[in-house]
Amino acid sequence: MDLGVIDFDMNLKAGVRISLRACINLFIFKKCWTLVSWQTDVKLFEYRPAKDKIPDIAPYNGQIDGKHVDFIYNFDNDPLDDGYAFRAIENRTVRDGGVDKPTYYIGVNSVMLLPKGGHEANAALTKTVAGAQTVQWQSGTECGSEAYKVVVAGDSPRQNTIIPSCANAEVEIFQNGYHEATKFQISRTSVVPNTRPGVTLGSQSSGVYLSNPDYGVSYEFVGAPAYSFKLDGSEASKATFKGASSEYSGSTVEIATQIDRIDFDVSCSSFVYKSNQITCDSLVVKTQDGTPVYRYDHKL
Repeated sequence: MDLGVIDFDMNLKAGVRISLRACINLFIFKKCWTLVSWQTDVKLFEYRPAKDKIPDIAPYNGQIDGKHVDFIYNFDNDPLDDGYAFRAIENRTVRDGGVDKPTYYIGVNSVMLLPKGGHEANAALTKTVAGAQTVQWQSGTECGSEAYKVVVAGDSPRQNTIIPSCANAEVEIFQNGYHEATKFQISRTSVVPNTRPGVTLGSQSSGVYLSNPDYGVSYEFVGAPAYSFKLDGSEASKATFKGASSEYSGSTVEIATQIDRIDFDVSCSSFVYKSNQITCDSLVVKTQDGTPVYRYDHKL
């Protein structure tokens, strides 16, 4: 017996049955019996959605079984696949060649896995998770054998979304998925909107991307994870950096769009601002042309 998997086949058959029967009409009933019979079946269609059994990606409520991240899905022969992929930029499905790495999508009440090369996942690779349930990876299953991605779609009432600590795990958080959020606070270990519980970051990652901003959202940095952190803001957005440089040790923060203003008030032993780059001890902040930078209310 296999646990934690979903297995199904789809078959369509046509059959022919020929029989020779003899009957005798009696006074109050008829008696019949079969003298000879012949039957054959012809298989018209058979479909099995994968060479292997489809895994149950979250067999316990909110507990993602990460050992299935390398699951291979035969999309070429999948009649349920409509040739569309989930693209982060517009938070919808569009025609695409499929994701370039295994990708988890954590939504308001579900977790979905798109295997590498996959398109929009069908129901077999989607698991309903209660909206108030913390989402996290089962212990010992966090890191697969290859790079993968976690997309947090936002606006969930759940208590927490805990990202695994894996150097091969990329993270993307949809800002516009957190409706009515006007500010995100970024620390050494988390990204928290001001309207919902946030996302707990792992101590290792191949990078975090805060994408799809709403107009005028602000960003308050009190620290940053010890790897690359990228964000898109709007032309009306403001970003503030404060606290001790030790909370940013080893961090690289890229503000990939032009925003209204950056206030950088982190205490540093060494501070340099040159060519749209702020260096504060081991913290590096990359800015865009035309973005004003202030330090202690003084424009640099």
